[in-house]
Amino acid sequence: MRSAFLSGLSEQVQILLEQGNDIDKAMEALAEILFPEDETKNWSKFFSCARWYLGPAAEKKLADLEWA
Repeated sequence: MRSAFLSGLSEQVQILLEQGNDIDKAMEALAEILFPEDETKNWSKFFSCARWYLGPAAEKKLADLEWA
């Protein structure tokens, strides 16, 4: 299931790149989607996989959340 999740992220990155985004913007866009400003933290069950895959973009997004 994790493999399928990561494949889906990879596909989303590819789509964003094809739309003219650079890799940093693509990762930031996915971080915005996967880590919404939801205080209940009702995020993906593959949170740690997404965090690992998105790397610095995920860390920045999580740090920007004032309640995180």
